[in-house]
Amino acid sequence: MDLDPRLHKYDFVNLGFLEDEDIVLDLAALQIASLDHPNHSFGTLIDLLAGMAAELARIVTPKQTAARQAMALEGTFMRRGFRGMTEPHVRSADIFRALASRQGAPLALAILYIATARRAGLTAVLLDTTTGVFIRLGSEEDEAVFAVDATGVFRPVSLAQDGQDPRVWLAPTTNRMTLVRLLENEADMVEIHGDVERAIALRSRITKVAPTHAKAWINKARVDERAGRPFQAKESLIAALETTRDSTLRRMLKSKIAYHMS
Repeated sequence: MDLDPRLHKYDFVNLGFLEDEDIVLDLAALQIASLDHPNHSFGTLIDLLAGMAAELARIVTPKQTAARQAMALEGTFMRRGFRGMTEPHVRSADIFRALASRQGAPLALAILYIATARRAGLTAVLLDTTTGVFIRLGSEEDEAVFAVDATGVFRPVSLAQDGQDPRVWLAPTTNRMTLVRLLENEADMVEIHGDVERAIALRSRITKVAPTHAKAWINKARVDERAGRPFQAKESLIAALETTRDSTLRRMLKSKIAYHMS
C-alpha cells in the first residue's frame, strides 16, 4: 500500500538530509514507523492529527497563558481517549502504534503533543534532559515547563537550579535529536530484552536520521559486535571517525578500527 502523500517529504532515505526546521515531528516519526507497517497508508491517522490541531486552535491562542495552553492541549488528546503506558513497552518508538491504540510512552506522546501544538500556532519544545520527558510551552513572556508522566498527563514542574532561570541552562532538543532520542529509548530496551536483530535495525535507523551523530555510529558498532558482525562494526566505526573532530574520541575509534583490521 502506498504511503499517504503527506509523508513523502519525510521519505526515510531523505530524512537525514532535511534541515532541522523542515522536520515535522509527528509526520517524520510516522515515516519511520512505516518501515514496520508497510501495509498501511497512515492517511486516517494524519487526518486525526490535523483534526486535533484544528480543534486546539479553536479553543486556545498563543496569547493565553502557558498553563491554559497545556490544559487545552492535554484535553484535546484526552477527549479522544489517549493515555500513557504505566509499564515500558518494547515498541515504545512506534508512533503508528501509539496513534492507532491511543496509548503511548511519554516521549511518543510528547512528540504528538508538541507537533499538534505547533500546528495550532503554539510554541512547544522538548527539553534536552537525560531523565524525564519535559515540554516547554508558551511565549517568552509566559513560559512554563510540564512533565509528561507515565499516564500521559501534564504535570507542572520547576527546573530551576540553585535559583537560576532554567532557560539559561536547559536547551530545547532539536527535531532531529528528538527523533534520535525516541529511537534510542526503544533500542536500549530491546537490547536489554536480548533482541539483537531489532536493536541492529533501530541503531541503523538512527544513523540514517542523524548521519553526522558520532554516538549513533558508535552504538551501531557496539551492537554489530554483539551480533558477531565484525565487518559492519568496522564500517560503523569508520563512519563515526568521519563525523567527529574530538581528538580523544578519534584516538579511541582509530584503536578500535585497527583492532578490527588486525
